[in-house]
Amino acid sequence: TELDKTGKKLYVAVHPRMKPGEDCFDGYDYRTIGEIADKVILMAHDYEAVSLTDEEMERGYTDTPVTPIDEVYYALKGITDRETGVRDLSKVWLQLSIDAVQWKLKDGAVTTKTPYHPTYDLLRNRFLSGADLYYSEYSGNPYARYYNTEDGTYNVIWYENQRSIAEKIKLARMFGIRGLSVWRLGLIPDYDNPSEASLELDIWGEIISNYR
Repeated sequence: TELDKTGKKLYVAVHPRMKPGEDCFDGYDYRTIGEIADKVILMAHDYEAVSLTDEEMERGYTDTPVTPIDEVYYALKGITDRETGVRDLSKVWLQLSIDAVQWKLKDGAVTTKTPYHPTYDLLRNRFLSGADLYYSEYSGNPYARYYNTEDGTYNVIWYENQRSIAEKIKLARMFGIRGLSVWRLGLIPDYDNPSEASLELDIWGEIISNYR
C-alpha cells in the first residue's frame, strides 16, 4: 500500500457490534478493514447510560455497569466472525477504558440526568474512608455504595478493578485475541500498596501480569 512505501502503519479504531435492538454504529466492514489496516482496535467500552429518563430518575435506576461482560462478548464475537470479521486475529486489539460513573440519590430518586465521572484518585480516597464494595457476577463489573453526610445523598459508583479487567482479557483470549489497547496512558490506576490490595485498584499491575 501507499503507507508501506512511507514506512507508516495504519491503526483503525472501530465501534463494537451491539445486540439486536440496541443503537450502534453498524457501518463497519470488519473484514475489509482487517485486510487493509495493520491493527484494528475494538473499542468495547463506555456502555453505561449517557443520561436517564425522568422515569428512570424517579425510580432510582442506577444499574449502569461501564462494561457489561455480555456486551464485550458480543463485540468480540462480531469482530472475530468467520464470515464477516477480521481474518487475521493477530491484528485485533481489545481496547479497555478505565472509566467510572457515579449516581447520587436523594429520597430514592436520582438527582441528575447525567452521571458524574470521578477520577480513580477520588475513588481510592472514598473507598479508604468508607464505602461498601460489591462485584456484579452478572455484568462482570464492580460497584460501590456509600452515604455522603455532606449533601445527604446515597451514592452508587460503577467502575473497573483488577478482577473486571482480568475477566475481559481472559474473554478476549478465548476468541483468539491477545492484543490490548488502553484508553489512555496516565489514567490507569496503579495503586500497588499491599495494605490496599482488597480495593483491587492496581489495574496497571494486573495488565502487566497478564502479558509477561
